Amino acid sequence: ERRADWQHNDEEDEQARQNKENLRRSIQQSISAAVLVSLAHKRYERRRLAAMEIEKVVRNLVYGRDLERVMAMLLLLSDDYVRSTNEDARKGGVVALAACAIGLKKAHEIRDASSK
Repeated sequence: ERRADWQHNDEEDEQARQNKENLRRSIQQSISAAVLVSLAHKRYERRRLAAMEIEKVVRNLVYGRDLERVMAMLLLLSDDYVRSTNEDARKGGVVALAACAIGLKKAHEIRDASSK
């Protein structure tokens, strides 16, 4: 019985890992590798410009109602950047999360204005 539980947990872990990989691939289609690399750059200006690009991507995804990709992007930023051991990556992750919030807000405001 215990062995069956272990196998079941291993299958769930494998499924979760595959889902995370699929989400990661979908994000990489939305954001260029250069932007992701720039998020962890030593210079603030590079991180800021990368975050501004992420804001645009989030806004476009929200316009397209692709909220699953937005969620995947938030997970990627929190897992790979905010929780990183690299200080510059953490800083870039925080700036990028803030940019995501701004992108969501702007997209929401524009959608509200156009529906009136």
